Amino acid sequence: MPQDQDAITAHFEKVRIKRPSDAIIEQISGLITSGVLTPGQRLPSERALAERFEVGRAHIREALHKLELYGIVHTVPQSGTFIEKIGVQTLERLIRNVLGMEEMTFEMMIEVRGVLEVFAAELAARRASPDQIVEIKKVYEQQVAETETGADSTEADILFHIRLADATNNVLLRSLISLMRPDLMRFAQQHRTLNRPRTALEEHQRIIEAVESRSPTAASEAMRHHIAMSRDQYQGQ
Repeated sequence: MPQDQDAITAHFEKVRIKRPSDAIIEQISGLITSGVLTPGQRLPSERALAERFEVGRAHIREALHKLELYGIVHTVPQSGTFIEKIGVQTLERLIRNVLGMEEMTFEMMIEVRGVLEVFAAELAARRASPDQIVEIKKVYEQQVAETETGADSTEADILFHIRLADATNNVLLRSLISLMRPDLMRFAQQHRTLNRPRTALEEHQRIIEAVESRSPTAASEAMRHHIAMSRDQYQGQ
């Protein structure tokens, strides 16, 4: 008996468009599995990889950054990027974890931001140097200028959070927050979650004031409110 249309439709799966960085990671994974790349081996230079993949070097850097964050490769200044000296099966599993980030949803991102960025605001209030506070303010002023002229302030908005993460003086925390940046940009463009520039400015201003006054509790609460407002806007769409 022929299946009805709904039953047939249920057999189809969502088409997922691969990002260049993920396609690069998949190729590196395949070369590790096949033995072409071995633990401890040096990868070709960024320029060589960009030419071979026929992509911009930014995509190469994004892929290598993900691999390094997950402990799959490490970079030695003036020497290059090397595959970590761990077992091939472990490397393959770690790479699957990296590629699994493609399944990230906005709800997942809000949950993680609620942990990482709230804590980052608290640490920044404790640890930020005067120069780092100046850098945070510069990005904020850029966001103000773009908002007043009606320009797209998405980049400045996200850069504000990166500068705040810098001010934690915790390299790992900064890397984790930076790793979300491409996905934040993508979600912002798809769902317009940053389409509230003036209220976001007010929220950023409160975060800056708390950091500058060395008030960790006020900084974390201001960031928690800021993230909650983004979540409420997304859910109200």
